Amino acid sequence: DVDFTGSLITVRMSKTTAGERRVPMFGSARRVLLEQKERSRYKRPIDFVFPTAVGTAENPAAWASREFYHARKQAKLRTTLRLHDVRHFAVSRLVEQGANVLLVSRIAGHAKASTTLDVYAHLFAEGLEEAAARFDPLAPGRRAVDGTAAAQR
Repeated sequence: DVDFTGSLITVRMSKTTAGERRVPMFGSARRVLLEQKERSRYKRPIDFVFPTAVGTAENPAAWASREFYHARKQAKLRTTLRLHDVRHFAVSRLVEQGANVLLVSRIAGHAKASTTLDVYAHLFAEGLEEAAARFDPLAPGRRAVDGTAAAQR
């Protein structure tokens, strides 16, 4: 379900109950989906963004065969690239950009943030040196809990 007003996508069909979730829509995704909706003859808010020719829900496998695999071929991407790989790529970029792990786990549909940490731990390790410098409690100019400067201690 796509809520264009609230910029949310509700995932209802999933392998797990944790997979059922509300995902915030990036502005770029919202624009693309609105353009798709505008091209369709089914434009009412209750109509599907990707309807069949008669306006019913699209079969995901049929959509993948017709759209995803075709787009993959046009982009000259490897034929082993799966839709799940695109999901993994998106979640990886969120982690690499420093998104909150709890938010990322909810977007990914993981039941626990620890699952996200387990799957994407290698991405967190890459920023350890930067994090150590950034969060050093005794670095000059940092304030202690009691409000005193680190240099004064």
